[in-house]
Amino acid sequence: MRIVSRVILVAAALWLAWLVVGNAWIAEDAYISFRSVEQLHAGHGPRWNPHERVQAFTHPLWFLALAAGRVVTPDLYAVAMSLSLASVAACAAIIVSSAATPLVGAAALLALGASVAVVDYSTSGLENALAALLVTACLAAVLSPRETPRRFAVLSLGAGLALCTRHDLAVLLGPAWGLAAWQEWPHAGTRRTATVVLVSLVPLASWTLFSVIFFGFPFPNTAYAKLTTGVAPGELAAQGWQYLLDFAHRDPAGTGLLAAGIALGLCRRASLGLSLGLLAYAAYVVRIGGDFMSGRFLMVPVVAAVLVLARTVTASGLAVAGACAVTVLTAALPWAAARVAATGTAAGQPWRSGIADEKAFYFPATSLRTWWARRRDEPFPQHGYADTGLALRATPGATRVLINIGVT
Repeated sequence: MRIVSRVILVAAALWLAWLVVGNAWIAEDAYISFRSVEQLHAGHGPRWNPHERVQAFTHPLWFLALAAGRVVTPDLYAVAMSLSLASVAACAAIIVSSAATPLVGAAALLALGASVAVVDYSTSGLENALAALLVTACLAAVLSPRETPRRFAVLSLGAGLALCTRHDLAVLLGPAWGLAAWQEWPHAGTRRTATVVLVSLVPLASWTLFSVIFFGFPFPNTAYAKLTTGVAPGELAAQGWQYLLDFAHRDPAGTGLLAAGIALGLCRRASLGLSLGLLAYAAYVVRIGGDFMSGRFLMVPVVAAVLVLARTVTASGLAVAGACAVTVLTAALPWAAARVAATGTAAGQPWRSGIADEKAFYFPATSLRTWWARRRDEPFPQHGYADTGLALRATPGATRVLINIGVT
């Protein structure tokens, strides 16, 4: 039986790998970060233009990882793709190692592959894969049945790095982190608990100090540009609800997994903080009005919910059957990730309120297989926005105002 379980686990891992690699792509927004990396490499600092100290990227830790990879190779597409795939592999390994049994681990991998958001944003060149890895590492420490002195330290270090990846992950991790600190305090004492928390915040504090000195602001430019628009809170909330409805429409498997993970987590003391964090994060997404990229903000919560299910579900046969059913059903849907990998097309039109399938729009031009099959002497990606950028490069001194600037 053990051999059969391991064979099923390997098959599930291969299935997830096929989905992720087959659907690998780079988002238009990722090229904004790439430009900042190039500015840093040129000696201008992590800015947008040589004469403007603007933090155009939202993910300091991911940016630093890209910058480190840029030292190895000038091909930032290859750097971002390698870092993303490595993060996904590590994330999957943590979930499998946290699973109650190998069969439940296999079910968890199948469940991840059934979610369109998880498959789409396991790559994309954005920070999602790294954020999912750090959040998974944190929550695996919380859900671990072994009470060790290092468990809270691992949670705190991972949380500190996660906050340095995206500031708003504090909403997702805050309740679990707070409850863990409360439980740690009677055993470790106030001094040790406070020391661990403060040390874990050193990366975030260091970047914030640098940001204030270099950019003049503690937060990325996008925080001020997108969260202080003057739009009424009620209108933002209405758009945020549309974002959740869009997610349910395009990713029914991810929606089901997220709901199941929250519900099961609320019933168990060990995962209570995680479920509260997931609920708080959903409320935060509604409060800020969601996003124009369908599923992007909900990819990490779905991964976290799958971790809860893998840790707590013990009925292996039921778990495998349920995951297989979800996988088969979602693979048959026209917007499913598996269909994109097979044909290179998807339902990319906005569903409502301007929320679009960003991956379907850019996948033909920026997919991994397109990058691999390209001619090495041609610009990449072969896209109209790139043509615009090349034309502008040939007219120095000109100033243009553009809607989409990343690829350009």
